[in-house]
Amino acid sequence: MTRLEEAARTEADFREVVKNWDCLAANRERRERYHEILRGNKTPPLEHNMIPDGYAFPASLNGVLARQNRKGDFLDTIYYCVYDLHELVPQEYLSTPLAELPDDRKELLFLYAIEHWSTLKIAKWRKNTDRNIRKIRNTSLNRIRKKILPVLMRMDAAGEPLTSRERSFLEKEKEAFREKNKQKRGKYDILEGVLSRHTASKKAP
Repeated sequence: MTRLEEAARTEADFREVVKNWDCLAANRERRERYHEILRGNKTPPLEHNMIPDGYAFPASLNGVLARQNRKGDFLDTIYYCVYDLHELVPQEYLSTPLAELPDDRKELLFLYAIEHWSTLKIAKWRKNTDRNIRKIRNTSLNRIRKKILPVLMRMDAAGEPLTSRERSFLEKEKEAFREKNKQKRGKYDILEGVLSRHTASKKAP
């Protein structure tokens, strides 16, 4: 720019210098708009070009409930309670078996599934053994699976749409049922073989 200014002699040359200065000023203002927050009647609001569900400071505002509250969705926050665990799921077939669980089972599943506590941490907090906590957790989950499996099978037979997770659960349970029957059939075959040999040995002279 210094060289252009010193070389300018005619009106056209000075117009070119002014044009270059205007270009530099426009670039500076653009950078300020991108990297600085300017307030005033003619400046964009703070939320202009804000990334949806972007990170916020402090870190506590980045949680799921905090983001929902900022959008005006307070339903999950209202029912964010151990004893209202069944209210946090929209499916009725899943909400019903959760509501039927005892309060201590609800507490365990809430800490494990919602708060993401490990079984070791739950055991320490409840002054229990990790093995017992895992046993209670598995028993509760198996009870829930047994109750929702017939519902999903009826929905599938009726041609109702299933989510990918529901269909994956249904296929997994069917495979486990077939494998269990195969093992049971194998035990019966072994037992029948033993009995037949025992009977044959008695009939032999």
